[in-house]
Amino acid sequence: MRDLGDVQMTCKIEHEDLEKKIRKLEKKVSQLKQKNEKLRENEWFLNQVQNIAHIGCWYMNLQTGASGLSDELYKIYGVDRKFDCTAKNIIEKLVHPDDREKVQSAFEKAYEGMSQPAMEWRIVRPDGTERIMYSRGAEVSLDKNNNPSKIIAPVQDITEFRLLERGLIRSEKRFRKLFEESNDAIFIHDLEGKIYDLNQAALNMTGYPKASLLEMVVADLHPDEDNQIAFQALEEIRRNGHARFQSKFMRADKSIITVDISSSVIDEEERMVQGLVRDITKQKQMEDQLRQTQKIEAIGTL
Repeated sequence: MRDLGDVQMTCKIEHEDLEKKIRKLEKKVSQLKQKNEKLRENEWFLNQVQNIAHIGCWYMNLQTGASGLSDELYKIYGVDRKFDCTAKNIIEKLVHPDDREKVQSAFEKAYEGMSQPAMEWRIVRPDGTERIMYSRGAEVSLDKNNNPSKIIAPVQDITEFRLLERGLIRSEKRFRKLFEESNDAIFIHDLEGKIYDLNQAALNMTGYPKASLLEMVVADLHPDEDNQIAFQALEEIRRNGHARFQSKFMRADKSIITVDISSSVIDEEERMVQGLVRDITKQKQMEDQLRQTQKIEAIGTL
């Protein structure tokens, strides 16, 4: 029989061994907690990014048939978690009728493991709101036999972007219409005077073809004796952002006209200036004639 000392020694060794195993287990539990905490942080961060960018994802396990949406995509689609997330139901219940065919084609390509091009389509939420979706194509995972096994498709709500883009296009069209139909000549140039754009009134005023004017600087339009006025005006625009002055233009046929010019910076980042130019030659001639008449009348009364 083993004596009491041997038994106590054995128990002590086993106890120490158990304590070591417990410490190792506690360490592993602590590491798992840290990993879980990190995963929760990553999940929170991902949800925040998706929320800010209006990006969600649809996913499907091709082997089990299970499918689902990310939290953000539920919000984008305007549906709750009871919604059937199968591709068939999404197409029938959410995709705009005019876009169903192309979305169905994209799903079919994904099922077969084929790449899909980036595409846009519209959805109609259950409340009737129409939104515009964008996807760069689904990612398809293959199993060990090289067969499609899982699909994940990122989806972004780009409605606000497209509305803003359309608004900018309409604004640009309105500006271009006003620009082209203005009775005043309009020149767009930089702070060095290089001409980048002009309207039809500017072509009519100067008599130059557009291609020629786009190779010129505004000083080229002034006769030599007025070049200093043009340079001083550019300097004033650099300092104050605007300038108003009168000068002369030499037309393509070498005739001289008197012009009133109002210039202002329209894009500080690009350093672009818009110059509104009005031909006041006849007005100046009439003013000169009036002064001459008044002078003659003044002499006659002496």
